[in-house]
Amino acid sequence: MQQLWALWRDGYRADSVRHALAMPVPGRLSLRCRYEALCEGNTIGRPASEFDITEQLWREQITLFDAGDMALRRNDTDSATAAFDRLVRSQREGHHPITGIDGRIGLADAHRQAERVDEAVDLYAAALAEASSCGYGYGQVRAGIPLGYLHLRSGSAARAAREFETASRVALDNDWRLEIANALTGLGEALQRLRNATGSMKALLAALTIFEALSSDEGVVNATVQLGELCRRNRWLAEAAGWYGQAIDIARPRSMSIALTNALDGLAEVQLAQGDRLSAIRNHFAAYRVAGPGNPRGRAHAVNGLARCAVNARRYETAIKFFSQGLQLYLSIDDLTAAATSETGIAHCREALGDLEAAVQHRVSAVTLVEAMRAAQLQHAHQAEYFDRFGTAHEMAVRTALRAGDAAAFVAVFESMAGRRLAGLMTSVPESATAAEQLAESVAKANDQAGQRRTRTRTLDGLALGEPRSDQANQSFDDTVSGLYSAFDPTETENLWAQTDTGDAHLLLIVALRDPDELAWLLRPARGQLHIGLQDLPSATREVIDALHTDGLPLNTGPEFVAPLGELIPSAVLDVIAPDEPIVVVPLGRLWAVPWTAIPLPDATYLGERNPVSVSPSLTSVAHTSGGARQPAGTRIAYWESPTVDHHRVVAYHGRDDLSVERVADAAACRSAILEARTDLVVVVAHGRPVRALVHYLELDEHVALTPADMLDAAPPPTIILISCWGAHAPGRVSGDPMTIATLALARGVRAIAATTSEMLDDPSSSAFVNQFLSAATVHPLPQALHIATRRWLARPANREGFLSRWAPLITLGAW
Repeated sequence: MQQLWALWRDGYRADSVRHALAMPVPGRLSLRCRYEALCEGNTIGRPASEFDITEQLWREQITLFDAGDMALRRNDTDSATAAFDRLVRSQREGHHPITGIDGRIGLADAHRQAERVDEAVDLYAAALAEASSCGYGYGQVRAGIPLGYLHLRSGSAARAAREFETASRVALDNDWRLEIANALTGLGEALQRLRNATGSMKALLAALTIFEALSSDEGVVNATVQLGELCRRNRWLAEAAGWYGQAIDIARPRSMSIALTNALDGLAEVQLAQGDRLSAIRNHFAAYRVAGPGNPRGRAHAVNGLARCAVNARRYETAIKFFSQGLQLYLSIDDLTAAATSETGIAHCREALGDLEAAVQHRVSAVTLVEAMRAAQLQHAHQAEYFDRFGTAHEMAVRTALRAGDAAAFVAVFESMAGRRLAGLMTSVPESATAAEQLAESVAKANDQAGQRRTRTRTLDGLALGEPRSDQANQSFDDTVSGLYSAFDPTETENLWAQTDTGDAHLLLIVALRDPDELAWLLRPARGQLHIGLQDLPSATREVIDALHTDGLPLNTGPEFVAPLGELIPSAVLDVIAPDEPIVVVPLGRLWAVPWTAIPLPDATYLGERNPVSVSPSLTSVAHTSGGARQPAGTRIAYWESPTVDHHRVVAYHGRDDLSVERVADAAACRSAILEARTDLVVVVAHGRPVRALVHYLELDEHVALTPADMLDAAPPPTIILISCWGAHAPGRVSGDPMTIATLALARGVRAIAATTSEMLDDPSSSAFVNQFLSAATVHPLPQALHIATRRWLARPANREGFLSRWAPLITLGAW
């Protein structure tokens, strides 16, 4: 210690790096931090006064650092907090800031370990900023690695993986082998959660190799626990038991309480899966005791494990008590997705006891918890990640609701599955709010607790190791509007139903489930009782749905392509809905890409030929636009034909003296007519193109475009018809609600809109179909006009057997 103190006092000198490199690398973290700061060379040239520290103060600071570090190792977060707080306060004005930086990192570690996430985020932020300012790279890595764990805890596993990868690269550049291994361990855990077993195994084995070479017992235990987790999740039970056993053998004699708790708990899970329930119970109880009150997460995991043992023994009332205890522990640390697992466990027990009503309540509660975390994410991809990782809760809730015949629960979960950005725009935003930031702020204010979680995520997302991120400057449109996400409140289901007025139209809610592939649906007829159902979804139908979502309807395909889609309309639905009666379909997820008028029916007709059909992205949207599609488009019409389109021309209005028709002067005038209402109807003939960052856009002319972002502050006309490719859907988007020009137009006040779900053929025949539709829309509501045009078009055998892309992509959006 004295040698390093002497070197530190000369840290500003040009030869300080050479002298530091000549001494052995210290083993204690307190000394290692100052050693690495000297080796980096960024202390050279700083004022000599920054290093003028007495040996007594130096030793006091090192002692405080050591005390805090040892307290963290034994999970004594109170003692660690006290020691690191004193270390921060020992920082002298004018001295090098390393003491305060290391103290704040230690304090942050203590808060993170004690599940005080917000305090930890703030302290890591301060430490990172100060370490970056003074060039203390080792301090940046020490603060950067825990950031990955905070992302795992409160944010995105994908973002966590990126942080761990960055930390490992920075550590590799400086040959900080312990930090390389720590970062790789975190990366392995993140990749586990993203279901990348190969990548996780590779990272964890590399970390273990480094830890063993460095004789780091703590590192070996952390890596082996994660290897056990990886094997357990993938049902490699014998291998998992081996890894957990190795971790226990090292952690127990060294009082590594957190790692020991996790290893005991994981081993118990394996033993239960292997049929050894008694050993599982013993190890879960052991994990609970080792965790103690200072590790509520470890205790919650152990209690949930005991609940699963009780379920295995079919002692469901006992299991419910354990799951309830775990639920409260998880809620106390605001770990909502873990709490959802407890709710799911209670629901399973209630089902086993025959209490479906209670089971439904707990299923819906689990969904509500997941949705609260999903709403806290600020990037659309992260919101989608939460649904991909935890969407099983939604699907189980739907199935339980159907078994119970609980339509209200079905609707509550259905709305959560819909994706809630459009809903936030429709329900929480005043008309005076226009910019995306204002919109998101309005949604956040509608729910204070959600706003607090978003603040945490925003702060966390703004921190990064290395160069500043430019995410905000280069964010996609999806991310711009992700703050609009407004989690559905199940207590509002009755009000939502009351606001949903579809007149004499039937309302069909429909969603495709996985594992197994099934179709869940609810039909609210225009008259009579609700109908709900669950039926198998054939693999051929799923394949067509996936192809439509990814690539759209091929331009040169005929009726054979959509033949498997006939499974999407249950026979029970057709039994209720008579021909010519209007239907409002709310298709979720990938079903949004389906051309609903082109669904083949058992009588060799198409749905759009049999009935007027309109679609809507959610029940909230149906309520928002109820009644909008019952009237004709109106007599004041403006239209635009892009000169870049070859064959589509608007001729339906020629010679119509009963209409006031204007061909707008240019593309800019067309854009203005859409964004600021001056007529009853605007018709646009243009190319539509998908693009990753913007979702899609309409090419009104060369260098003149209309984008979804333009619609955020639009005051559009009552009716819009978009004759283009990709007006209502863009191919290959991640899960979530469709934020397109068409759906945003609905959100901003359009009563009804016609647009396409894929490419539409640009040829004279397709133009003829479109003009039949335009003509009918002057005297009929849009869904009925499309129904009339479809029936007339398909009356000719050549059209019925011809390319679907001439007519099928066009749908109407809105509610009857």
